[in-house]
Amino acid sequence: ELHDGVGSLLTAALLTLKVAEKRPEKLPEARKRVAEALEEVRRLSRELRMPLLDDLGLKEALARYLETYAKNGLQVEAHLEVPPLPKEKEVALFRVVQEALTNVLRHAKAQKVRVRLWREGDRLFGVVEDDGVGFDPEKTPASVGLLGMQERVQSLGGSFLVHAAPGQGTRVEFGVPL
Repeated sequence: ELHDGVGSLLTAALLTLKVAEKRPEKLPEARKRVAEALEEVRRLSRELRMPLLDDLGLKEALARYLETYAKNGLQVEAHLEVPPLPKEKEVALFRVVQEALTNVLRHAKAQKVRVRLWREGDRLFGVVEDDGVGFDPEKTPASVGLLGMQERVQSLGGSFLVHAAPGQGTRVEFGVPL
């Protein structure tokens, strides 16, 4: 959303400002475009706060989020063993699972998705896997979504892997220190 929404608005504002350097009557239009971008950033910030996560914690927020996928006809299997975590870790991990599920819905043509989170020693591990069409990671350029998941996990000091093959579904794995 940042790339598509705010990025597009800021690009338009920048282009309008470049024109306004030679044609000052374009300044109000540039101001309007910057205001639109600012409003979009505010909207996204409100969404990122995720009151559900704040109120319920990661385990329950994910369980409720997964219910929306089940209501849309996807068979969901979830096993969530989540210890108490700092809020910033909860937000990052929620976003990773959310993006993985978004990819399942957009690209996988899956009938079933399995989500697991579990503690092992001093680490929390997670897997999101589907029975969809899969893809060839060697032939598919890295998407903004996959890179975003990887960056979030690595920012927590964790590891991130994607296993996929045409016709064999996709499996996203991550592990982070507690």
